[in-house]
Amino acid sequence: MRVLHLDGIDFSLHKKYFRDPALEALKSLADHNLSASVRVFGKNPLPKACTQVACEYYKCLYDAIIARPFPMQLEDFREVVRCDQEFRLQHGWPGLDQLRPTDRKSRDKTRWTEAVATRDLLRRVFSYVTFSDGGWLQWNAVGNCLVRKNSKIGKIKGDCNRKPWNAARFVMAVRKRNNLTVCPYCNAESIYAIPLLEMRGRVLRTDLDHFFPQWQYPYLALSPYNLIPACNRCNSEGKHSDDSLRHWPGPAANVQLPELAMAYPYRHDLHTLVKFNYKTISLNLFSGMANEAELAIKCMYEKSPGGELAKEWVKGFFLRSVYQKIYTRELRELPVRWRMCLSTYPETIHGILSGQKYGREAMPSLDLTSIRRILLNCSRTVDDINNERLSKVMVDLTDQLGVGFGDVNDVDKMA
Repeated sequence: MRVLHLDGIDFSLHKKYFRDPALEALKSLADHNLSASVRVFGKNPLPKACTQVACEYYKCLYDAIIARPFPMQLEDFREVVRCDQEFRLQHGWPGLDQLRPTDRKSRDKTRWTEAVATRDLLRRVFSYVTFSDGGWLQWNAVGNCLVRKNSKIGKIKGDCNRKPWNAARFVMAVRKRNNLTVCPYCNAESIYAIPLLEMRGRVLRTDLDHFFPQWQYPYLALSPYNLIPACNRCNSEGKHSDDSLRHWPGPAANVQLPELAMAYPYRHDLHTLVKFNYKTISLNLFSGMANEAELAIKCMYEKSPGGELAKEWVKGFFLRSVYQKIYTRELRELPVRWRMCLSTYPETIHGILSGQKYGREAMPSLDLTSIRRILLNCSRTVDDINNERLSKVMVDLTDQLGVGFGDVNDVDKMA
């Protein structure tokens, strides 16, 4: 939920074993160097992916990527995508929003086949399968030296053996740099990369989500700023592989830079852009629990462009449904604990700890706000949002309930 940072992480191995070989392969395709392509791919590439127009497309992408610094950031992504879109408009290829595997509405079948073939070949060039170890390391389409660990081919060669780099290492680096232990999308599930004690050499890690989908932007599949550590639910169900950029079609000579369609974890701080509040609360007089049917979460957004992006974020990852339906128990208990805070419990506990009651020896005392937060089972603060589950929604709800900010008199009148 808080903005993520990658500065300070060493990506030299990432550049050496993934980016540079991919660009070398892309250049061989751009130069129509079939002998180099055979060495890279092991066989002749598909003819439909090596036409004259396709080679011009590879050269366009190569020039756009090589001119950008490494690692590319959001502004660099937008420039490369603009060059891609401009080329497509000039040559009558289907747009970036028409490249879904099931979308075959292009009237020009030749151009459609050509565009799809180039996309599929680019997915082999920028091979995410190699980076995503899946429990082992394997040979890359662009000739990396990584091999399967338990194979009989041989040991991992060179620097790969001394300084391995893969998706698990990337997750570890992002966790350490940002003190990140929960999913930055939903703030509800854990982010992890742990070596398995039962199977030597295996690492159990969380998913990596491509913020800009692979099927649409295969040349961004290995870019660090396009990889977001995320839980399985957000990676598989969130966004539904929708485009994260808004394109503005226009004349080929005047294609505008695409804009973000939702908040971007490496750019936006969701804590300042969205607030979660109880919409209605009704306490059962007998059980003291909040009525599940009347417990609802509403979202308040900043009146700014960032607020609109945050709104798409909440909608794209189904956060209201996730919080209300999956984590119902935590949300139902909070108003009950809050009712305890309105009683004399906090003052009584404070008196006991301070030695004012029962003549006991004074203990290290807590202020009333801290005691209320303990009773609420919510000692989370804004600084804990990236490393404690449900900390964002709990911080917002406790602020709404007035813990430390004055008391609300009637829980049933909250809106």
